[in-house]
Amino acid sequence: DEEEDEDEPQKKGFGGSSAESGQMPWAVAIFKWSKKDSFTPCGGTLISRRHVLTAMHCLANRDAFKPKEGGGS
Repeated sequence: DEEEDEDEPQKKGFGGSSAESGQMPWAVAIFKWSKKDSFTPCGGTLISRRHVLTAMHCLANRDAFKPKEGGGS
């Protein structure tokens, strides 16, 4: 096993299982865009047709985030 760097984000889920596309239509991935690429720092939950509930720290730098819909539908 490789040692994990404490400063690097972990690519693991705990206690979860895989989901089929469209199985959880209320789940939202929040992408952060940089000049080179994008990554998903957070997720959210649709609470209405126009509103997503997420943690405040997920949107600390709102200018770097872009909505992307339909990824899992």
